[in-house]
Order: sequence, then structure tokens, then C-alpha cells
Amino acid sequence: MDFEGGFSGATAEDLRMGMAHQQIEPSHPVRAFATLPCWYALDGVLDELKVYDVCLAEMAIAESSKAVQPVLAPDLPRRVMPSGPPGPGKFGASYVNLSYHPEWDALWRVSSDPDIVVQFDDSPIRVVFWRGTRYGPAWVMENDLWMADQSIENFNGRDGCIEPMLDPRCRFSHVRIIENTPARVVVHWRYCPTAANGNHSQVNPVSGWEDWVDEYYTFYPDQGGIRKVVPHTDGTALWPEEVIGLCQPGQKPEDVVDLAALTLVNLKGAKHTYSWAERSPVIREKGRRERGGSIHFGDGPGESPNIMMVNLKSEHKPFQIVELDCNFSVFAHEHRKEASHFPWWNHGPVALIPSDGRYCQAADRASHFSLAWASPQPHARVGGAYYWTWMYVDDNWGRTFPHVLTP
Repeated sequence: MDFEGGFSGATAEDLRMGMAHQQIEPSHPVRAFATLPCWYALDGVLDELKVYDVCLAEMAIAESSKAVQPVLAPDLPRRVMPSGPPGPGKFGASYVNLSYHPEWDALWRVSSDPDIVVQFDDSPIRVVFWRGTRYGPAWVMENDLWMADQSIENFNGRDGCIEPMLDPRCRFSHVRIIENTPARVVVHWRYCPTAANGNHSQVNPVSGWEDWVDEYYTFYPDQGGIRKVVPHTDGTALWPEEVIGLCQPGQKPEDVVDLAALTLVNLKGAKHTYSWAERSPVIREKGRRERGGSIHFGDGPGESPNIMMVNLKSEHKPFQIVELDCNFSVFAHEHRKEASHFPWWNHGPVALIPSDGRYCQAADRASHFSLAWASPQPHARVGGAYYWTWMYVDDNWGRTFPHVLTP
């Protein structure tokens, strides 16, 4: 750029290339009040770095750059969210250290076994409890498509969302295997919902205890899983679930899931598929009649849907079964049609920025998108607290679905 006057060097400052001199806020926040400054650096390779004591003309810069263009692309490892060795496995859970890429891995102060992978006999499907998802489990399909859940969260106008995703260093999130036999695997995930600013949910002013959650996942050899969620709180009930898909770097939501993304089914066999092709759909389970009367979600026993399948672009389809009288609803806000048919962010997984939501600008890094909420019925337990339980199944829809509907 042209300028007038002399140049005065910052003699007391270090010369820093590729990294900001101060913390700055992430761009494109969902909630600016819940997005904090952090350190930013160039994520790539710097080569042929030269410093001149004169201002070069535009043509000279172009010629100099052209002269040192590499013949081959830099040998940078491809970034793929890890799920363990590919291919069919043996039923059981294993402690592993899942590698994302060398620079990201090097940030973590962990030992040799921080993550857990559950595999199934003769199946490529696995469930992954990984630091990159804050240990929130994800079902991984045969073609490496990931389906996950947001898990317990709270919200207020001071901190924004308070949830596991906003604990990027897993300071308050831990997993352990508590049973690992040929009959079943049980994995325990314990976490404290956390805000981007480090605050927690519903802190008791006397005891100092905040909300904590224990989740127990029981997996069986047939690729079924039971999820039991036990919140510990002195406050109001917390939000139990948010169905989310995860995108690998280079993927958009449309690469992961069909536009007709959700299918709801009731115990009488009626089903309906909801599409995001034109807009976010609205789920009306009770009293809904489709043209021709072929689909009826009514108010009678077994008529309200309690099965939800996610139509991933994979052979295997993950679906969940909840108790009757569950309400399903579509995540229909924070939506930008110019970016995707689905709400889409990249403050998680993998990212370490302190932000309650950053809108994706491109498919350049790991990201996630939300589809729906489910509200299973809570159950009372000793001490006056409550828990939820429901079932996740990950199998070929055509083979498994008839068994689901058999009394």
C-alpha cells in the first residue's frame, strides 16, 4: 500500500510471523457476549520468508512469489476425526490414544490411553468416546460418517449455553470402562456442563456444587446401546438431548445426511420422513394426517412416534428408540440458507476457541450441525433427582426395523 511519511520500527517488540500479537475474538459468533478472545496463528506452512528494507512494487512481489512456487504440494497429513483401525472389529471396548494430526495431538497433556472405542463383531460400526468431541460419544458408520449427541445442557442470558461441548480441554469431562465382557460393554461418561467463559450451571451458593451428570452406556453385540442419563442438580431440569451430525474437514452437512434427514416412526408402523430441502420442517406428531390418510400420528396408545432414524448417507442408519409420550422437535434456528440447508457451526468438535457458537464460513475444518431434540420421560430416583433412559441402535434399517416393532 502507498503511504506518506517515514517508517518507525517497533524496536521493543519481537518480530512475530504467522501469529497474532494479542488475543482476538473469533469471527462470526452466534452470541458475541459468550465469545472470548483467544490466540490465533497461521495453520499451515511458511516457506521462503524474506524481509526487505524497502517497499516492493506489486509486480516485483508477484515475480518473486512465482519463482519459488513448490513443484509439489506440501506433505501435510490429512485431518480426519479418528475412530480407530478401519474395518470389522471384535465386540468390546478398548482404551486408545486417537490421533487427529500432530500439532493438535501435541497440545494435549494426556498419557497413552485417554480415549475409548467400542467395536462390534464382524462390523465396521464403532462408538467413539474421544477428546475432540469432549468425550461425547459418536456412532461412526462404515464410510466414516459420524452421528453424535449434544447431551445435557442449560442456557442463560449471562453465560450462553452451558454444555459439554464448551469444555474444549475436557477439564470436567471423563470416561471409563466399567464392564467389558462378551455379553455387554458399559462405559461411564461423567461431566460438568460448562460455559465458554468457564462458568457452570446452577451453582449452589452454600455448598458450591454445580450441576453434574453421569451417563451410562450399555452396548450389546447386536450393535444396540442403552443410554441412561443421571443429572445431579439443585436447580431446574436440564435439557436432555440434541441430535447432531459431525462433519470431517472438507465436508458440509449435505455431504453427511440426506436433505430428507429424519424419519419418525410409531409402534403401529406409521412413519413420516421430514425434509430440509425447502426449509426447516415442523414436527407435529399428535393429530397429524398426511394427504390420503396413509400416515397418522394421533393421540392413542402407540400412535405418537417414539422412534427416530437419521438418514445418513451410509448403508447403516443410526436410530433411537424412546419411551412413549416423547416429544420430538426440529432445531430450526441459527439457520443460514446461504451456507447450508442445516444450522452449521465449527466451535466444536476439535476447536479450542472459547465461543458459544461460531457460524461456519467454509468446510475447511471439523464442524457440526443440529437436526432435532428429543425429550424422553424423566424417572424419579432415590433422593428426589431424576434420570432418562433410551436406546440407540446402529444397524441396517431394513434388517433391524422389523425386530423393533415386534412386541
